[in-house]
Amino acid sequence: MDKEAIFSLEGSNDGRSVFLFYDVEEGYYKAFGRSAYYADMVTNGRLYYSEDLLMPVTVLSKRAVMDLRLNMTIVEHRTHDYYQLKMKTKIGDVGYERWMETLIARLSKNLNNKRIPI
Repeated sequence: MDKEAIFSLEGSNDGRSVFLFYDVEEGYYKAFGRSAYYADMVTNGRLYYSEDLLMPVTVLSKRAVMDLRLNMTIVEHRTHDYYQLKMKTKIGDVGYERWMETLIARLSKNLNNKRIPI
């Protein structure tokens, strides 16, 4: 996966998009940052923290991606590298910040099992 693309897309994410990257080696989709937040709220993906990218990661099966797509208003396929799913309503900053605080507290209890290479 292209780390620069992940940084760029999540850095410019206005809270209305969920970017999903397919990891060919692992056979899973991954959402980072704000995208991970929304994916975690809607699906039962596995939640981790990437030390390389310094942001949360939600790992999704193909079935979870299909469930996520059902909750989106607009679905766009940008390239073979990632999908961009769009929502009508913006993901709120307060909810994201609270989720991050909870995530950090939860992961700090068991960091060795929550880190994944990207």
